[in-house]
Amino acid sequence: MLDLLFVKRYSTGEVDWVPTGNMVMNRKTFISVGGFNEELETNEDIDICFRAKKLGCKIIASAETSVINLRPPESLKRIFKKELWHGKEAFRVFWADVLIANE
Repeated sequence: MLDLLFVKRYSTGEVDWVPTGNMVMNRKTFISVGGFNEELETNEDIDICFRAKKLGCKIIASAETSVINLRPPESLKRIFKKELWHGKEAFRVFWADVLIANE
């Protein structure tokens, strides 16, 4: 079944963001964007990509690369808790990006 939320992960090309577990960024760019926002507990990958794009960087996804996570949650409760944690900072990062885009 095709995951419509992440359909771009199966293609190669420019995207809005990539997960930091799959990200490669040179030191100069990392310093230029100010590194990770240490106030965020989650969604730091989206935040740093949005700031990099604002500086003119391209975010490129590659379908030829992958990361394998060997420890999936053991229960439905843990899956739910993990998804709640992942979404914890989503609104904050989204709102910051909206403000940045409208500057």
